[in-house]
Amino acid sequence: MKKIIALTISFMFLLLNNKIHSQDGTGGLSIESSITYWLSDGYSIGASYFKPNSHFSFGSSVEGLTYTNENLKETVFKNGENLEQVRLRYLIRTEVRYYLNMDKEGFYGGVRIGYEEWTIKFNGFEASVDDSFMSPIVGYCWYPWGKKGLMIHPYLGAIFILGEGEAILADETFKLNSVLPNPGIIIGWRI
Repeated sequence: MKKIIALTISFMFLLLNNKIHSQDGTGGLSIESSITYWLSDGYSIGASYFKPNSHFSFGSSVEGLTYTNENLKETVFKNGENLEQVRLRYLIRTEVRYYLNMDKEGFYGGVRIGYEEWTIKFNGFEASVDDSFMSPIVGYCWYPWGKKGLMIHPYLGAIFILGEGEAILADETFKLNSVLPNPGIIIGWRI
């Protein structure tokens, strides 16, 4: 619950800063969602603050999903093909992006850091696996209707697990792979 409160306070801070700098066309706030999570029977909601007169934006999000595909289970956990269910209960992250263009359109690079909790099931047993992570990303931000409004940006990244990230169920050890692929498409609205 403390994490949800901290995230809410972060969103309020972003909104307040947006009001202070609303005269500058390069600043602003966006509400964003990764459609990759929605397509995987999950959820994703986030917000970003575009710092005026800068190449930077700062954001936070909350996401989660359930992996049903056998190959994806194996991608996330060692011995993952044996798991009955792999569920990302929640992921809370912050992100910094650096855009090559001052108007925040086009190519960007960024870094995400966060905390996540997984639930895994094996032979009728269930366990939680918590970890923190860091993820460098590269992407492309496109505004089909100008420099505000609808924004679409595909990205590629890699997640580096920073904790132990393991659980033992029925004498089997399941450990998060130390590096996970992280592709996606974000859709948002910039005001």
